[in-house]
Amino acid sequence: MIIRINIPYLGPVSHQVTRLVENKANINVTFSSNKTIKSLLHANGRGTSSSTPNPRGCVYQILCDCGDTYIGETLRPLNTRLKEHQASVNKLDLKSAVSEHISKKHDHTIIREATKALSANNSNWRQRKLQEAIDIRRSRPAIYRDQGTHLPSAWDLLILE
Repeated sequence: MIIRINIPYLGPVSHQVTRLVENKANINVTFSSNKTIKSLLHANGRGTSSSTPNPRGCVYQILCDCGDTYIGETLRPLNTRLKEHQASVNKLDLKSAVSEHISKKHDHTIIREATKALSANNSNWRQRKLQEAIDIRRSRPAIYRDQGTHLPSAWDLLILE
């Protein structure tokens, strides 16, 4: 099976990335001009926090009072998704990684006011899943079930910089 990815064209650096990805990960690379690597990877390592109190189409981070974090993504308003996490915790139904964490450690609680949108206003599911995987790889949260969308290890050079 041939794996293909599309990355923004940014001149010579794009060709360097292409050689690295194609040689090390055996992935076919094509270029686009509509998005930049910086906008996808947030090169400074920080998210683009939303000033909107209830953003939609976001990658978000939930903080437990023990200091552990969870990163997820949703198209719906963030408050709606947080209510679902809290309902799952209240029912102890283990439908989310957050409720699973709290069910194992009964004295833990979600710090709702510490929840933040790492990126927002993105209706494109693939881009949100990619951003979620990048944020998970960067911050290595303690609360998770999977690493999100698979990212080749060759991307670590760009993500973890």
